[in-house]
Amino acid sequence: MKICKICVMDETDPDITFDENGVCNHCQNWHANRPRDMGLLRKITHIVKERATGEYDCVLGISGGTDSSYLAYLAYWLNLNVLLVHLNDGWNSDEAKWNVKTIIKKTGYDLVEIQVDEPEFRDIVRAYLHAGVVGLEAPTDNCIMTGIHRVVSGFGINNIISGSNWATEGVGVRAWAYPPADTKNIRAIHERFGSLPLKETKLMGLLQKRWALTFRGVREFRLLNYIDYNRSDAIRILAQNWGWKESGRKHCENRYTRFVEGYIYPTRFGFDKRRSHFSALICSGQMTREEALIELKKPAYTQEEFEADKAFFFEKLGLDEFKFGHFMALPIRQHNEFSTHKWSLRLLRIMRPLRRFFR
Repeated sequence: MKICKICVMDETDPDITFDENGVCNHCQNWHANRPRDMGLLRKITHIVKERATGEYDCVLGISGGTDSSYLAYLAYWLNLNVLLVHLNDGWNSDEAKWNVKTIIKKTGYDLVEIQVDEPEFRDIVRAYLHAGVVGLEAPTDNCIMTGIHRVVSGFGINNIISGSNWATEGVGVRAWAYPPADTKNIRAIHERFGSLPLKETKLMGLLQKRWALTFRGVREFRLLNYIDYNRSDAIRILAQNWGWKESGRKHCENRYTRFVEGYIYPTRFGFDKRRSHFSALICSGQMTREEALIELKKPAYTQEEFEADKAFFFEKLGLDEFKFGHFMALPIRQHNEFSTHKWSLRLLRIMRPLRRFFR
């Protein structure tokens, strides 16, 4: 299997391409589109405060993971008055729970906790397992996005600051995920394989999000793109100054995501998301290719950690070895085998120029 000469992306990405030097399109894209001006942080912070219309300057969604935790640390240092939002889907690791409490204690920021309807959420997850589609994280991501925008709307806040960043997330693989804002697809999969009506679960579609960003004047700022963001340094600073606890590899603060990325994706779908995470770190100079290749030879889980997360996964979803084995053996399907919001993309192309006009 061909692998990039610079990063560790390989042909488990079906859409990967290589140039004549063996460098993949992901490396080329990372360097071509990386944010280049690291001196804009103060200016953007001023814009955020200037646009604030009420008690809070902005909203920040926190998971207890490294990126959002460090952004809370940065926002506190920048003297921003932040309203924190946290989605409690019942899958938080102990480290994530500790970190969220620590962030609140150290910053004094207010928190809105979004509680999912656990029976309905479990039913969506089981439906996705039954459907055999790759976008197993889409429902969770949609609930996070929906919760943040509901809080923004409810409090009349103009600004969202996001821990999403190019340095650690600039290598994305379309074939390994599915857009979480396609609510039509989420509902179609659930209607086909779910058993409970979705009465309490709120979902936000792509057009709703774009409407907020275009006509309501809501803006999202990715502040970590305007500093020399280094994940290892962030972990060290948070641990030393706040007593923050690391939960392991990227996205391990959520035990559902940890099990999906650490076991289900490589076992059922044949790809290891660590490749994209490590490749971004290689491109940003935070990891060498040799270090990444050594890490990839190691299993994502120790046996003890795997057994603990599997037992938790089974308990939360009402599964046993037989039922889980049945899900893992089902045919793999594409998301477009179910209804999608393809028509939304056409409308978005029309709306995109309007965003500049209404800002």
